[in-house]
Amino acid sequence: LLAQVIAHELMHAVMDIHLLGDDRHRNFKIKDGLYHLKEECLANALSLMLIKYTLSDEQNKFVADFVKTQPFAYKLGLDYAMAGELTVERAFMAWMWM
Repeated sequence: LLAQVIAHELMHAVMDIHLLGDDRHRNFKIKDGLYHLKEECLANALSLMLIKYTLSDEQNKFVADFVKTQPFAYKLGLDYAMAGELTVERAFMAWMWM
């Protein structure tokens, strides 16, 4: 579980670096509800994809079961991750250009 939490926070850092370094977002309000939904969902999807290859099947199931208990935005990230890498990649690219 710690690996997923660290990976999740790392994904936030990656997205924040993009957001703060992009002039198109200079007036963007991070407290926006849609932003929160997108970022939490994507941070979970990317972190789950990242740890998928480093954890055992049993550990991945434990993490997935934990994510299922989280609020909607986080659970949506699990749905994206389970849909596959192409879905996560498309979601990430859409987020980067929002």
